[in-house]
Amino acid sequence: TKVGDDIELSSIEKLPYITDIYGLKGSVGHTLSSSAGVEMAYSIAGLNEGWIPYTSNLATPLPTKHNIVRDNILEKQTDNFIKLSFGFGGVSAGILVEKINK
Repeated sequence: TKVGDDIELSSIEKLPYITDIYGLKGSVGHTLSSSAGVEMAYSIAGLNEGWIPYTSNLATPLPTKHNIVRDNILEKQTDNFIKLSFGFGGVSAGILVEKINK
């Protein structure tokens, strides 16, 4: 919803750095309990293969300092990503996933 989007964007704007952002809900749908697992698997595939997933079905760019990856995957090597989950009733969580360099 518009209200939820504004709250989520406000939270992300407080990050002390600029990063690439993508949202997979438009690609995987509202699978509720399994969506975090599907999103995590897709994100880890990109991390391992050198690409960042894109945000589908985002007609209007959001006003943010960050790079919202839209329309196509972004070929980019990265060593980590943050998986944010904003849920019903204001319940939010985030997890940092990093590659282990051996």
